[in-house]
Amino acid sequence: MRLVKLGGSVITRKDQPMAFRPRVARRLARELAPSVGEGLIVVHGAGGFGHVRAAEHELAGGLKGSDQVLGTAIVQRDVRDLNLRVLDALIEAGVPAVSIPAGSFLELEEGRMAHFDAVPYQRARARGLVPVTFGDVLMDTEQGVSIASGDLLMASLAAVFKPDLSVFVTRVDGVFDGDPDDPASRLLSTVSPEDAAVANGSAGEGVADVTGSMMGKLGEAFQVAASSKDTWIIGGGRPGRLRALMEGRRVKGTRVLPATE
Repeated sequence: MRLVKLGGSVITRKDQPMAFRPRVARRLARELAPSVGEGLIVVHGAGGFGHVRAAEHELAGGLKGSDQVLGTAIVQRDVRDLNLRVLDALIEAGVPAVSIPAGSFLELEEGRMAHFDAVPYQRARARGLVPVTFGDVLMDTEQGVSIASGDLLMASLAAVFKPDLSVFVTRVDGVFDGDPDDPASRLLSTVSPEDAAVANGSAGEGVADVTGSMMGKLGEAFQVAASSKDTWIIGGGRPGRLRALMEGRRVKGTRVLPATE
């Protein structure tokens, strides 16, 4: 089974509200299409459809005032708008994609997974469908609402389904030992929780967002690696790279290793 996250900074302009990148989304969908028969689950980030307004309404810390209630509804609406656009791209590429919003299978407690219901995924996969979920604002038993990032969803799904391959498709080519936009920074071929380089490295989403720091994103990636046979962070800007990795070919990127025992 393959688990793939299309980063919000790849399929949207993350620093602008509601700015979709349709050509990029359609290309990545075409690269995923040959893997449908392998068993595929797709996650996508919220990007500019979620982070900008979630930050405006200060939703990352939960509900603290009545003025945030409408903000919760607005963000939920906007990320569903993005999800429909991603579904359009996948279906156009021949992928039988169906939306499974995170709130239908995941319960959160203080921003972390409290309960996961695998039934919606099992039913979809049994019928040959490709489940697609996305970063969203969910109900939280302790703080009213929490933001479920695409990275958190990847970790939750990997823990349940134990993928053969998990892939994070990001704005840059992988994890660097410094600012990925600095030509002097070096791409790391592998990264593990024990690597000292991680302390100064970056997985390069490029824009600070409400779902956590780069170290937080890598923390979720390490959790995914602990549940997957193989885990990679690659850049989504180079045509053909995602498809090549899905076909088992060597690509430019960073392999994420689990913690050593």
